[in-house]
Amino acid sequence: MHAQFIALVYKIPHISSFAFVQKIKSALRNKGIIIDKIGFSGTLDPFARGQLLLATNRYTRLLPHIEKSYKSYQATLFLGCNSASLDTENIINIEHIAKQDSKLIESIFNNLIGDVRYTPPRFSAKHINGSRAYELARENKKFSLPECLMNIRQCELISYNHPFVSFRVTLSEGGFVRSIAEIVGKSLNCQASLCYLERLSEGQLAYYECLNSNNTISLDFEYFGVCQNLKLVLLDIKNVIKYDTISLVDYEKQAFEGKKIHLNNAYNITKNGIYLADFGSYYGIIDINRQREVKYIVNRIDKC
Repeated sequence: MHAQFIALVYKIPHISSFAFVQKIKSALRNKGIIIDKIGFSGTLDPFARGQLLLATNRYTRLLPHIEKSYKSYQATLFLGCNSASLDTENIINIEHIAKQDSKLIESIFNNLIGDVRYTPPRFSAKHINGSRAYELARENKKFSLPECLMNIRQCELISYNHPFVSFRVTLSEGGFVRSIAEIVGKSLNCQASLCYLERLSEGQLAYYECLNSNNTISLDFEYFGVCQNLKLVLLDIKNVIKYDTISLVDYEKQAFEGKKIHLNNAYNITKNGIYLADFGSYYGIIDINRQREVKYIVNRIDKC
C-alpha cells in the first residue's frame, strides 16, 4: 500500500533528525506501507527531543506551505558548561561558578523578548559555500557565520536549581535556542550550554494535543538494542496549510491537465494571493492575480 500524509511524531533524543526519520521510513515499510520518499521540516539537534513535522511521498512538497512561523521549546541550560556546540555533545570543560541571583536571570529572559541579533552556532545546519556549518566545525575548519535576527515572543524562567536553569521560549522559525543559552551565559559572565531541549509546538501544531486524534499509526523500531514505540499523528491538509481554501470544482479537469485558468466572475475573490484550491478529487496550491488568472504552485495533491 502506497501512502502519503503529513504527520507529527515525537523524536527521541541522541539521534539525528535525518536518522530518526529513516527509522520511521523503515518501520512503515515493515507494516506494508510503501514510502518512496520521506521528508521533515525543522531539524532538531541530535541531543534534543520533541515534535517533528514530517511528510511522505508527494506530500513532501507541502512542507513549506504549513504555518510554523513560531516554535515553542522547553530547555535547561547548564551554567559553567563550555561546549563547542552549546549543548552536551562537544563539551570542552565544566567550571564551578557561584550561584546567581534568580531575579537577575529572570530579568535577562524578560529583556530577550523582541528582536534579538545573534550569531548562529558553528555546529548548525547553516550552509557555508555548499557545506553544512556542522560539517566544517567537525573538521576544525575556519569559517564565520553572518549575524542573524530572531524574534522572541515569550521567554520565561521555569526554575533555577544551580547550576541548572530551566525555561520556556517561543521564537521565530529558524532561531536557535542554543544561541539563547550563549546570550544568557555572556550576560552572567560565564559559559552556558543546553543540557536539555524539547520542542513543544510549531505554529498551532502541538503533538500532545493532537494525540487524542483517532488518525494515528503505531510504529516500533530498535535503537541501540532498545525497542522504541512511537505514534504518528496524521494531520488533515485543510487544517495545516497556511492559506485560505477556495472551492474550484468546476475547473477540476483543466487544472488536472495543467491548463491555463481564468476565473469567471461567479467566483467572489475578495483578495488576490495564494490559496489552497479544492478541485474536487484533489487539491492544489495556487496563486490568483488581480486579473483572476491562476498560477500553479503545487498541483494535483491527492486527497487521502
